Amino acid sequence: MNTEFNMKAEEACFFLRRQLNKLSSVVSVKDAEGIMREVSDYTFPQINGNLFYDTPLVRCVKIDKEKESPDSITIINRFSYPPAEVVTKPARMNIPSSPVFYSANDIRTSLLESTIKEGDDFYAGVWGIKNDVRMLTFPSIPYNVLCKLAESGDEKIEELKGIVDRHPSFKQLLGIMEEIFSIPHDVVNPKADNTYIYYLSGAIAHSLLTAKAINGKQLYTDAIMYPSVKTICKTYNLTIRPDFVRQNMKLLYVVKGKLNEGRLKYSFNYVGFNENGGIVWKQMRKRITELKVTKISNESGIHSPHPNETIRFDGKDYTIPMFERYAYRQLNNQDSPLKEIKSVMDDKIDIMNPTWMRKWEEDIEQYLVLTCDSKTEIQLRITINSFFSTDGVEIENVFAQ
Repeated sequence: MNTEFNMKAEEACFFLRRQLNKLSSVVSVKDAEGIMREVSDYTFPQINGNLFYDTPLVRCVKIDKEKESPDSITIINRFSYPPAEVVTKPARMNIPSSPVFYSANDIRTSLLESTIKEGDDFYAGVWGIKNDVRMLTFPSIPYNVLCKLAESGDEKIEELKGIVDRHPSFKQLLGIMEEIFSIPHDVVNPKADNTYIYYLSGAIAHSLLTAKAINGKQLYTDAIMYPSVKTICKTYNLTIRPDFVRQNMKLLYVVKGKLNEGRLKYSFNYVGFNENGGIVWKQMRKRITELKVTKISNESGIHSPHPNETIRFDGKDYTIPMFERYAYRQLNNQDSPLKEIKSVMDDKIDIMNPTWMRKWEEDIEQYLVLTCDSKTEIQLRITINSFFSTDGVEIENVFAQ
């Protein structure tokens, strides 16, 4: 074990002793044992089953274009947990040389919990869990969050809050756990190196993920679920054992995005699919298969169009069939006055919804009201076909963009 680890471990122990000494001044060892027995069913609540059949998990990674080759984005393991040799420092839920699979239940949470910063390109790998997972909901819920949850009327939560309220020292213990597992080390004291916080949380999490039992209670677990403080506990993180990832999880697809101007922007030009043991990148394309004028509104009222009826648009007169052909041709023209039509093809896609790919490849109809000359408005019915294409997709282009 290296010198840095020993020094940080000593700092971690000193911190923990200091906090526990505060507890000892208000509660005896005997009382503490009684409290822990009373709350043992809540401190390490375990869930057996699969909560993620319909909700995939996401893990965002940053790939350095200067240090890695384009081929890296075709390798499934690049979007999984890191190799042990690169895990040289502790993190929230792991110790050095012991990687875990960090994930979240949405892209925003995964980004907030990562080191990806404004201006960075990132890849979001969306993963599915194939089998049941033995999961701990740990660390203990912060007291303020516990109070909020108790308002929902859940009997278990209300019972736990009652125990905590009867034992002020346990409330203080929850505060210690909140600090250990939730507060970033640079917030404890921004001017000091407080990474010892990670030595505590990482060691506790490592013990829980590798322990077979605690105090006679069976505890073999595959994952630890804990709320994300970055989203004020509205979403959650999931830390998973590497062996469970290898045996029971599958990378479904990868999308490339960019964090720009403090806002999350997705690049949906390309999606990488898990095929034949690697990632095959495909281009996402849309095309309009039909464009029809369905209604006309002018000073005389609203009516259905007649084939020989004339409308004036951008200083020119068109019959209805002529305008429909003109609009169809203009779709690929960047300087077209029909930019409103282009905008209906840029709908956001919820990639965390497992049905999005099926919906993506279905024809959809959109209605658009377009203002012409002389206060005339026309309603267009636009049929859009979306599809994946491998034509002209070069890995270098996906990597570089």
